[in-house]
Amino acid sequence: MPLFLLHLERPLEALNFCLSWLDTAHEDYDSTRYCPKGGFADLGRYSKEDLDPTKPLQIKVQNLGHASLIFTSALACFKIFGPCVLSTSWLREGNKANAHAVDLLLTPTDTWPTGPNQSPRGLGSEPEAMDYVYYAQKLWEDEAARKWVGEAASDVSKRECSARDCRKVESTKGEYKVCAGCRASWYCGTECQANDWKIGHKRRCKEERNIRELTEKMGKGMQWGK
Repeated sequence: MPLFLLHLERPLEALNFCLSWLDTAHEDYDSTRYCPKGGFADLGRYSKEDLDPTKPLQIKVQNLGHASLIFTSALACFKIFGPCVLSTSWLREGNKANAHAVDLLLTPTDTWPTGPNQSPRGLGSEPEAMDYVYYAQKLWEDEAARKWVGEAASDVSKRECSARDCRKVESTKGEYKVCAGCRASWYCGTECQANDWKIGHKRRCKEERNIRELTEKMGKGMQWGK
């Protein structure tokens, strides 16, 4: 659906749709996801003026199992603001969710998938990335978007601090430490980790750990054809 909204040149509504599924910091979020009416109830939640393109993400994104929504959010932000701190921050989150997608987007468009793949689609896997690029390729074929991805590729491989008031990017890949509980949040130091724990990660950590464990089991089942 958000890809369809982008085709209709309604990027802000596409972004708001994605946020209804991704924003774990929303007051109505719980372990079953914050997605009123499947995402359609909040298409006008944020206006363009509510978003600051000079700042990175100010929310905690649920990245496990949502790579397609995150990459679509990145593209929506790019269509609204062009290459900026915010759109690149979204692209970095997408790379965290599936590191294969950016690599695939950098290849010549005539090598992109011409149909849905027939391989098991484990979360964060190359087949998952191939499926996303197949369904979104008409949007990502845009020359300006491909140039942006190419210029940002080396930068988005680095992590951002998951503390919403920080979001500082690591200077070298692998510098930040992952939360040992959920393994879905990274921090630049103990102070940011402690602060984030107090303002919401304490609640999310167990939920994200459960999601990770479930998706890992699903991935193993898919790998072995179960």
